[in-house]
Amino acid sequence: MTMKLLLSVALSVCAIVLGDSQSCSNEGAKVSDYCGDTCYCIGGQIQNCCRVRKEFTSMTEAERILYVNTVWKASTDLQFQNEYQKLISMHQRLFPTGIHQKDQFLPWHRWYILQYENLLRRVDCRVTVPYWDWSIVSMTPWHTDKTRVWYSGPSGLGGNGITPSRCVQDGVFGQDSWTKTNGGCITRDFNGFTPDIIAVYLTLLHPPTVDGFNIFERDLRINLHDTVHCRIGGDMCLVTSAEAPEFFLHHGFIDKIWSDWQEKSRDHLTAHFRNITNPMIGTGYRPGDFLDNSNLPDVERPGWPTCVLYDDPKNPVYRQVMQRLQGMTREQILEIPRHSFKPLTGRQMRFFHISPQEQNQARQDLRELEPRHQLRGEAGLTGMDRNIGFKMESLSATFRKKRSVIKNNFDPSPTMRGRFLMFTFLVVAFYLSVASSQGRYDYSCSTYQEGQAVDGPCGQRCICVNERLRYCCRQRKDFPSMTREERIRYVNTVIKASTHRRYRRQYNRIIAMHARLFDSGIHSKQQFLPWHRWFLLRYENFLRKVDCRVTLPYWDWSFFAKGVWRTGIDDIWSNKPWGLGGNGRKKKSHRAGCVKTGRFSQRKWRLTPSAKRGCLRRKFSAPAPDIIALHLTKAHRPREFTEFELNVRANLHDAFHCEIGGTMCAHNSANAPEFFLHHAFIDKIWADWQAKSNDHMETYFTTVPRYVRMEGNDFHPSDYIDTFNLPHPNVDRTDDYICVMYQDAAHPLYKEITQRLEKLSTREVRTIPRLYFKPATTRQLRRLGVKRKERRHARKLLNKELEPRKRIRKSQLRKEYDKLLGFKLDDIPFRYTSRDFPTRNTSLTYDRWLARSLNAAEMSSEGLEFFRRANISNAMV
Repeated sequence: MTMKLLLSVALSVCAIVLGDSQSCSNEGAKVSDYCGDTCYCIGGQIQNCCRVRKEFTSMTEAERILYVNTVWKASTDLQFQNEYQKLISMHQRLFPTGIHQKDQFLPWHRWYILQYENLLRRVDCRVTVPYWDWSIVSMTPWHTDKTRVWYSGPSGLGGNGITPSRCVQDGVFGQDSWTKTNGGCITRDFNGFTPDIIAVYLTLLHPPTVDGFNIFERDLRINLHDTVHCRIGGDMCLVTSAEAPEFFLHHGFIDKIWSDWQEKSRDHLTAHFRNITNPMIGTGYRPGDFLDNSNLPDVERPGWPTCVLYDDPKNPVYRQVMQRLQGMTREQILEIPRHSFKPLTGRQMRFFHISPQEQNQARQDLRELEPRHQLRGEAGLTGMDRNIGFKMESLSATFRKKRSVIKNNFDPSPTMRGRFLMFTFLVVAFYLSVASSQGRYDYSCSTYQEGQAVDGPCGQRCICVNERLRYCCRQRKDFPSMTREERIRYVNTVIKASTHRRYRRQYNRIIAMHARLFDSGIHSKQQFLPWHRWFLLRYENFLRKVDCRVTLPYWDWSFFAKGVWRTGIDDIWSNKPWGLGGNGRKKKSHRAGCVKTGRFSQRKWRLTPSAKRGCLRRKFSAPAPDIIALHLTKAHRPREFTEFELNVRANLHDAFHCEIGGTMCAHNSANAPEFFLHHAFIDKIWADWQAKSNDHMETYFTTVPRYVRMEGNDFHPSDYIDTFNLPHPNVDRTDDYICVMYQDAAHPLYKEITQRLEKLSTREVRTIPRLYFKPATTRQLRRLGVKRKERRHARKLLNKELEPRKRIRKSQLRKEYDKLLGFKLDDIPFRYTSRDFPTRNTSLTYDRWLARSLNAAEMSSEGLEFFRRANISNAMV
């Protein structure tokens, strides 16, 4: 009698709470209301409340009992039974109408879970719909321990069905104590393993592009959602699935996975559904109304948005595994030996109304989730390893800071009823396992401070850890910024590699590869950037066999774009031993002439035997694209990768190839020594763009089907997206990873100009008056493999984005450096303070490598900041 009275009082209080606000005294503090929602105290009232959905096995026993009892009461009490039956039968009635198709599945089921949760909260306002994370128990999902979902006691949903009827006999929802809305029993037929936490993590990696969302949604709907439905079996693999109490726990987890993916960025939040205008079947809402869990429409109280939060599982294994996975590349993760999960059969796919085309696509996508190295049986797995389906020790111990998502950040205004998400900065991940493979050197650094960045063997930058050099990274410098000694060493190495009988055969094979594969796809969108990054690394490795102190320099032709053909004593085209020689000798015809000056002149050096012409040819023409065009190219967002890539490939790369002319504008362009300096700069442009965020890093190439391989090697394009984690270009050395870092140009004007441009909006940058640069002609673009549709698109991008909206005449440029830049430096306004200037020239790439290395050395945050300041002084000058 006492318990009934207490329950009655609690329900009355909850009813009052739902209608009226509650008072509070701790202004601005996070508080809980009577229903257990997370709220804030604003103006003496509890406001901005969010429901918190927890993982079922992480809940206390009392919380699980409360949820189970509330479901039982909603389905059996006459006060709620009629509404419960209507809601459950709705899913069965609409099953064949499209609610399991791409445009409806995720938002429709988010709406459906909310209606179910609202009904349960009318029974007891303390209840929210929990979720079941089956991925952290993928190898033991059917255990019936007291803390598991399938426990037969009052805190569980009962166990497996019993043959031959497959009816559930035990627990609160057993055949003797509970029935479905049609009077029958709940059936279950447990079989196989569920997808593991690695499969879920790999699903979350897809970018918010069109192709990225399509793969993410197919993986989530078909390879995860549909698969678990039929691994539970029974009613869950029938049109009556919503009758099973586990239906909402399973769909709660599917919604959490989508919610976790949405929290990565604003583009993730609104991907795909922002363009869908058709209403969701049977709801009266559009998909776009149910995108933000922090601002869901409340059908019961219009104008009062509902906020939903998902708590991560309390299982310590979950956090440990996720932290380690976040420090690994996709390629490393796929190499982890683990158990495979049973995919859907063709019959089961047809049951979920999956079209034949989607079935084929889902099977291809599944290859990205399944392990490359499959474990058999228990394979020596014990303890927590047996639950997750792989050995924890196979995950490298890593140090990574992930995207920080500030949840429950409310506007303190009393009129603001909804919660908003604020996405904070992204710190790029660094990998201890990769750093260890890069730091193979064991030289002493006892004279340096612990954690100090020093120059290691072969010109690499390393960190001093335990009096040994570790975490070494190659430094690629701007050619004009290098010392004469460094430039002479590079030129001598190239000449020796191409002429010495010990090296010239292999040199010829590397150079000839580019010409041989020229028309086979290496200049297409899918391969251009990663293939040439692989090619540069292979060439650089070969040069380092000749002299390990050499790294591949780049040439930033955009900086002094209008003085790009100068032949001064320290210019790139100087005829001194530290230059590449000058222009080709002019002929009466329009053909480029042979180079007659410098170390690569016709008299001193010849092209490789695979080249058709014997001498190096050049025909300098128009000035290069300027630093402003470069800045505008890098301003593209991750979802605009197509525009970024086409600008880089056609409007920058191709244009300058043919502005140098001669050998550089032909199939055998790799014979020219400037080829690699030019392509290293193109690679730096991509690396700078990637360094902006994790979305920039992983966009597009991570969505390329895994069976695709780059021409001439056995690597996937996504294997070469991170310059800090490059596989060795020789296939037989896939265990070796290489770190490459680009240093910014050392000229003092470079830093000033880039900082000024970064403070301006894109629109303001485009209005800066500057000189015009000549684009590549249609004939040249055709020769370099740009398709007709791409040529049109590139021309539109050139006119819209890169070309100056206001042109300036040469005669208006009076100052010497203005003539070289192609615009007046004074036309770029100052919008920064002295705090924007470090004590020395440094770069985001350098800070990124330094943080990776110091984290790997287990430095404290204070020590890391101290050593960062100490190392900037001798970093890049």
